Amino acid sequence: MSFHALYVCRLANELNQLLQGATLLQVYSAEKNHLFIHFKGADKRNISLAFRVEGDAMYLYFPEEDQPKSRNALDQFKPAWNTGVKGVHSHPGERSFHLDLGQSSLVFLCYGRHANVLLQRGEETQSFRTKSTSKSDFSGNRLKELAGASWPQNAETFLNASFVTPHLKKNFSATAGSEAAFSKLLAAYLEGPVYLNKEADQYSFDAVKGQELLSSYTTLSAALNPFTELQLALHFFTQRKADLLRELNNEVNSCEKRLKALEKQRIQLNSEKNYRHLGDLILSHLPSIKEGMAFIDLTDYLDGKVIRIPLKEKLTPQDNAQRFYRKAKNQHLQEARLNEEVAQLEKRYIEASEKLDAVRSATDMRALRIHIKDKKKQPEQSVRLPYHRFNFMDFDILVGKQAKDNDELTLKIAKKDDLWLHARDVGGSHVVVRKKGTLSFPEPVLMAAAGLALWFSKRRNEALAPVIYTEKKFVRKRKGDAAGAVVVEKEKVVMAAPLSPDQF
Repeated sequence: MSFHALYVCRLANELNQLLQGATLLQVYSAEKNHLFIHFKGADKRNISLAFRVEGDAMYLYFPEEDQPKSRNALDQFKPAWNTGVKGVHSHPGERSFHLDLGQSSLVFLCYGRHANVLLQRGEETQSFRTKSTSKSDFSGNRLKELAGASWPQNAETFLNASFVTPHLKKNFSATAGSEAAFSKLLAAYLEGPVYLNKEADQYSFDAVKGQELLSSYTTLSAALNPFTELQLALHFFTQRKADLLRELNNEVNSCEKRLKALEKQRIQLNSEKNYRHLGDLILSHLPSIKEGMAFIDLTDYLDGKVIRIPLKEKLTPQDNAQRFYRKAKNQHLQEARLNEEVAQLEKRYIEASEKLDAVRSATDMRALRIHIKDKKKQPEQSVRLPYHRFNFMDFDILVGKQAKDNDELTLKIAKKDDLWLHARDVGGSHVVVRKKGTLSFPEPVLMAAAGLALWFSKRRNEALAPVIYTEKKFVRKRKGDAAGAVVVEKEKVVMAAPLSPDQF
């Protein structure tokens, strides 16, 4: 941590020299945790100081050019505008300092992610970061008391002080027992060269040279801008890398979960009876089968075992055979679609895994950019949406929540070329798959949407059930129909398995 009590004190002393005779012109915030403070120096030169909190760290630096005030900027501490700076006072032993503005004081609390800037006017306190409001007393008498404090005079007292960080303790421990060594190191922090170092996972400035010295400065003020630029770049890189790792881990986990679910479906399909073979057995034993039978036991000509075949009592033997042939066709289609979806998912899984490895090994933003997707920011929804949203293979799937929501989804939100689905012959949600340009709907997307249609219907507990689908332009509502009721034309039917939302 670079902004320990010694360097906060040193910065206050340097600001005191810089702002002698200056006038505070205006203070405004460009973002939630970003404050700009503009002064007019005694020599009529513009001076700007920026305060910023990102993550767990606080930054103070000098913008090299005047920041244009944006239209969305919020004015802060207006009672202090156009007042002269009487002085900048350090608080030895504390990570704070204040600007004396005569009738008020601008107090800087340099406590990492809890850092804040306050305007103290008598007993009244205004806070920039309201969630970080300090409960400490910063009235005039208290500020004078803080400014009048002094540093410990020996290493033993210094090392036991509450403001000493582990880093300071490590450096000052070597001076224990030597008053001269302690005084020399204390002076180095308060007045000596400032070294900008690179550590393993961060940048820092210090009075002691680090393992990798980047540059040195005669004042702390001169080190603030290069330190802030480097550390903020590292912070945003680390943050973006963490976001990408989380996204890609979710993608990999989603593919793994869906592949396991498909494998269960494959096992279930393979364990089911061979319907074509049952149809063949019925046709080869037609003389033995009478209409009205509920089942028949036949000897399988493949292995000689007796098989009990269930029959529909109201169907002829030939119709019962045709029923099994239709099931066999659906079974074959289901298996083909299952294999296609598995192939697509395995491809996505491999791509996501490769990207995950590449992002893990990235050491700078340039290496990350090729993996960052251009996503338009979606406006935050302040009203309730009438649908659940899912995404599969980059296709948006919308599922109505209630009967009235189904009407809104189908009649107002869905476009004419979107795909519309519903569980056949039972109550359930309307499902809409958004059309993407001229792309057709891949079979895996159709099956995923059909699975959701079954899950959000009264067929949720069936192993395999029919779903109707068509283009939305062939769905209409008649005057007087109940909520959610529609007329569907040119529909097709697909057999699918219910699909839990947890698998997306």
